[in-house]
Amino acid sequence: MTNGSGFQQHHNTVNMHGGDGNIGVHYDQRTIAPVSYDAGLRELRTLLAELRAGVPEGDGRTLDEAMGVLAEPDTQPQNRRNALMAIIGVAATAETLGESVLSLARQLTQLLGG
Repeated sequence: MTNGSGFQQHHNTVNMHGGDGNIGVHYDQRTIAPVSYDAGLRELRTLLAELRAGVPEGDGRTLDEAMGVLAEPDTQPQNRRNALMAIIGVAATAETLGESVLSLARQLTQLLGG
């Protein structure tokens, strides 16, 4: 099943057995996966805009350069992979939003065959 953004959707099931003060549900970042590289790239662009605002200027430049490489239609797959690895490096040091970027960038790397 896909949503309107071209992402595959999965339903979550929550089972609780006992306990006190159970509050909230943790949703695994990997429950939504891009169906295509292009759909994932659109989502990544949105997430990076938010992430960029919360990282140091040097990391922001790294994200900008990597996104520029990914946006070029004639970029070789290895160069796309390198750009995604740069994004993964920055996202790995960021807080909560970094986790979403990290997960999506890894999924896009897999779609590229690596």
